[in-house]
Amino acid sequence: MIVIGAGGFAKQLLPSLQRKDILKKCIFYDDVTLGNGGFIHQNFNVIRSESELSSIIKLEQKHCILAIGNPLTRRHLAQKIESMGGELISLVDPKSSISEFNVKLENGLVILEDVIIEPGVQIGRGCLINLRTIITHDCVIGDFCELSPGSVFLGGCQIGDNTFIGASSVILPKVKVGKNCIIGAGSVVNKDIPDNSRYAGVPARTLDL
Repeated sequence: MIVIGAGGFAKQLLPSLQRKDILKKCIFYDDVTLGNGGFIHQNFNVIRSESELSSIIKLEQKHCILAIGNPLTRRHLAQKIESMGGELISLVDPKSSISEFNVKLENGLVILEDVIIEPGVQIGRGCLINLRTIITHDCVIGDFCELSPGSVFLGGCQIGDNTFIGASSVILPKVKVGKNCIIGAGSVVNKDIPDNSRYAGVPARTLDL
């Protein structure tokens, strides 16, 4: 197993990897962090070059987990990994609660502890669903979205590709948030939001003035 990233968010994944009993099998990849890189670099096998990553994918291990935040960065890394022949797989923490009824999860997801996903939910590839997120019935989440801790998505809302939802935000029922949007922390979104927008507040208002 190759974990793509060895910084702060990768540290957040360590308990989930341990609960899945795969931590000891993991190799971490980080070509950004300089120096000793902190806890992961000091305690786990960390590779630092793209050529070494490519060799490991081709010769040893093709399964990769994204341990980086930011929707566009996750998408870029997914494309890089797949161009090397790697395969994105999902990490779903055993302490999350995912309904057995009509839930569709694409590959490359990271779903952390205490997440609740209700019946009829669809989540696109490469998404990051952070701890204590609640996604209620029939919501649709696009590809490579980042849902921050404590965010709540109410019945039938839709989130477009590459969108970032800030911590403790609430998206009200049947509201549509477009692609490539940023929703500030603590926002309450009560109306549709167009693509490529930035909104924040209670209720959420545009920041693109």
